[in-house]
Amino acid sequence: MLTVSIIRPNERGIVSRHGQPVRWLEPGRHRLWGWGVSVEVLSLEDGFLSDFARFESIVPDDAAQRLSVPADHRALLSVDGLPRAVLEPGHYLLWRTFVRAEATVVSVYDTADIPPAFAALLPEDAVRLIHVGSARRGLMIHGGRLVRLLGPGHHHLWDIGPGNGVLYTNPTHDDATQELEALVPATEGTTLVVPEGHTALYTVDGVTSGHLLPGRHILWQLTHAVDATLFELAGEITAPERLWEHFPPELVEEVRVPPHHIALLLVGGEIVRELVPGNYLFGDADQNTESQIFDMREGSLSITGQEIVTRDKVSLRVNIIVSYRIRDARRVLAGSRSYAQALYAEAQMVARRHISGVKVDDLLGGREAAREAMLSDISKRAEGWGLEVVGLDLKDVILPGDMKAVFNQVIEAEKRAAANVITRREETAATRALANTAKMLDNNPTLMRLKELESLRGLASELGSVTVVVSPEQLREQLTLSSMPATRD
Repeated sequence: MLTVSIIRPNERGIVSRHGQPVRWLEPGRHRLWGWGVSVEVLSLEDGFLSDFARFESIVPDDAAQRLSVPADHRALLSVDGLPRAVLEPGHYLLWRTFVRAEATVVSVYDTADIPPAFAALLPEDAVRLIHVGSARRGLMIHGGRLVRLLGPGHHHLWDIGPGNGVLYTNPTHDDATQELEALVPATEGTTLVVPEGHTALYTVDGVTSGHLLPGRHILWQLTHAVDATLFELAGEITAPERLWEHFPPELVEEVRVPPHHIALLLVGGEIVRELVPGNYLFGDADQNTESQIFDMREGSLSITGQEIVTRDKVSLRVNIIVSYRIRDARRVLAGSRSYAQALYAEAQMVARRHISGVKVDDLLGGREAAREAMLSDISKRAEGWGLEVVGLDLKDVILPGDMKAVFNQVIEAEKRAAANVITRREETAATRALANTAKMLDNNPTLMRLKELESLRGLASELGSVTVVVSPEQLREQLTLSSMPATRD
């Protein structure tokens, strides 16, 4: 039986007799004789063949190259220099005739990028597309370890499940590890070491942006210029006040002393410095720095409603005002309790001791003496606390209702008696004046007449008309007086 087979240039043929491969056919026209003869035509255009085990022995060595792809690997196949396919694990023939097929076997755990043309040939679930911007870098994690630094652009990576992935750096800085430091080029980042007890303020393009805690840090030099300045967190930090907000608040102590105040700085409970009004920043790396602020202006305490019994058993209620100022802040701080509470209690006790030892009349009549005595007592006590008592005043002395009525009656009687004395004195003076007037009028008739005329003139100014009635004797006497010639001495 004659079988004619035509093999084109892009093909090859496998001759089988009774199903058994026996011959390799090159391109051309072939006449085959015999029973049970068949020809299988193989296309060379794909560049590879996977199912070839049954005729592997008759394939010429110069026609194909054998390729094995292990498990967890893939083969990137190029035909005549162009990406053609990604081959799964298995065995393949790569054609070396008509076309030039080449393959690169890579592990799916490989950290290198997959060429984009081959990534497009893979299933979507086999490739992870990563985009890294110009201001960042990608940190490729494999098996829990940093294995690669990804630069700007698109990256096609094998997606091999959990435990592997990509992290992104910050634009300005990151914590440094030995793996990261080994991968970062000197042109892209510098390493900064912040010692214990220090902090660093970093700037981005010259603008202070934050702080760095003790440790190793990478300062990225990508799209921004990042720099840092170290500060020791011990004692006063000499940094401009505009930068204070960037220091870690848990590692610094900011002290603002208002006008008319002072502050005591304590480190480990010990006073190390006295601060005048102003603003200060202190390092507190050991968490043991604190400050106490004191108002040095004069202050006052009001002690109200104190019920006290005088020596003569009169119950009074008094209100006291104590004026004071701080003289020695160190002594005040050394006190075991609040100086205001101590001064309040001491003023109560001084008032009770003094008022209970005097009579109510002496207290009411000698409040200035009582004030001076109490001021002297409390000043000595307050001096030991670092305080100066400027003044003490008995603002109010309040008597009980019944005692107040008695005192009012006494005062009323005293005032009434004083009024009577004044009335009698005035009456006596008036009587004495009348007696003197009468004596003068009796001795001087002309003066008497003038007083009469003055009285008449006063009446005339108030009345419309005045009628004067005189006796004939008085009239003759008046006429005689008026007709007498004037005499000259």
